[in-house]
Amino acid sequence: MITAISIENFKGIGEKQKIELRPITLLFGANSTGKSTILHALLYAQEIFARRNYDAGQTARGGEFVDLGGFCNFVHNRDAHRNLVLRLELDMDYTDLPSFDPELGTEVDGFPDDRFKGLIESAYVEITVRWSRSMGRPYCSIYEVGINEDRIGKITYEPGQAGAGIEVNREHPLWSHLEYDVFVKTDDSGSGFEKRQCKGKDLLTKLQSSIHTSDASGDALPDWQSSLNWGFANEFVPIGGADRKARLDAALYHDISRLLVGPGQAVRDEVLKFDYLGPLRDKPARNYEPPRYPDPSRWSSGLGGWDELQVGDETLTNEVSEWLGRADRLSTGYTLQRISYRELDVSDPSLAAVMSGRGFDEADLEDAKMALARSPIRQRLVLVADGSKERLMPHDVGEGISQVIPVVVAILGHRKKSVMIEQPELHVHPAVQTGLGDLLIEGLRDRDGIMLIETHSEHLLLRLLRRVREATAKTLPDGHFGLIPDQLAVYYLDTAEQAITARQLRVTEDGEFLDRWPKGFFEERIDEI
Repeated sequence: MITAISIENFKGIGEKQKIELRPITLLFGANSTGKSTILHALLYAQEIFARRNYDAGQTARGGEFVDLGGFCNFVHNRDAHRNLVLRLELDMDYTDLPSFDPELGTEVDGFPDDRFKGLIESAYVEITVRWSRSMGRPYCSIYEVGINEDRIGKITYEPGQAGAGIEVNREHPLWSHLEYDVFVKTDDSGSGFEKRQCKGKDLLTKLQSSIHTSDASGDALPDWQSSLNWGFANEFVPIGGADRKARLDAALYHDISRLLVGPGQAVRDEVLKFDYLGPLRDKPARNYEPPRYPDPSRWSSGLGGWDELQVGDETLTNEVSEWLGRADRLSTGYTLQRISYRELDVSDPSLAAVMSGRGFDEADLEDAKMALARSPIRQRLVLVADGSKERLMPHDVGEGISQVIPVVVAILGHRKKSVMIEQPELHVHPAVQTGLGDLLIEGLRDRDGIMLIETHSEHLLLRLLRRVREATAKTLPDGHFGLIPDQLAVYYLDTAEQAITARQLRVTEDGEFLDRWPKGFFEERIDEI
């Protein structure tokens, strides 16, 4: 899981700002203070790690709702001379590093290798994106990887180079735990060798300056599912003195590839778990049909939520309906139903005979049955108001209901995924906003992802703080779940001297803020009272 993202020189963020990501992470602040910038940075990370797209305009997951406008537009102050830096930190406790086929250099699925077991707890990947005048485009100039908070190596590239250079940090503690075979020459003829074992730390002194990749992709980002492309893997290198030379074991090169490529692959996999739900959700058309194949970009408009309701398991529809209707949940006054119906051709003679009411024989009845069997089955989502049996289309109910349904689906329907949601409280009553707090807590169950929420809702926050307090005091109401401070991160974003700053407000076990609220943070209610 991604545990933090640091951002430098992206949109309104100048100096590096670090956001620690908890299972529920809330971003507060006035308008135009950079809350959406955090979400857009993750969308940009998707473009980089999944598509090698450094000059992103319209993003794959943001669809028409997020158009970054290209590097020269989203680099801080639109200054193309600045280095844009993204750093993503990972919990690696349950993540295996890839292994590569020694002949093909491609990843081997299911290869059992516990060489690093118990040695790696966390990692980070930091990329630097620069503008190249000679190439006329941005590129990744530095790809750096850290293990257990210490840098273990980096790949660098500058325009005009034949390949990217690699530097390995021989002082990293990991190398003291790893041993490798070396084959030392025993005579000048080159026919005699002596096999020895050496610590990785002792082999890296000369290695840093004598290897490079021959990848000609034009940047420092490695290819995923592939080992690094070494230029000097079979040459002899000095070891233990200028007169002693050895051929290094291929396992050393393999481990360096695993340690540099593996965390980057993990970042790619984790950022792609994020779906993005924008602040203005579309209502499905009256003749709405979900696409034949899932399209993650439809989440940005909210239509991805309706797609999942219509084609997914009906238990999800029932769960969403329960959250919409129950008094101790969101209490919107509506429930949701998925109905099935047949699309009939009214010009079919056999059906026309049945509808006319005139007498018809057994053959006509069989024809009518066959016509019904041939007619396609359609499904439709309808809303039913409390105390009514009338079925309503989403266009026939208030704006708030259509806005909140995709939010509920994103939280309940993506139990194994991460979501970014802008303004889940849009157009809904304060009581519903309060219930959204309980919805987020419900979304923690069976989820190994993150819910990153950009919001203005004090009501949502107060419900989360209340559940923290009740969990500590063991006074939770029946049917409700508690929250612990480690599951919640609250950030307040502000602008100072035309730059965005992010400040974390820590929460105690009593559901109180340990840090003082910034000026203007929900002070309006107090002032008005």
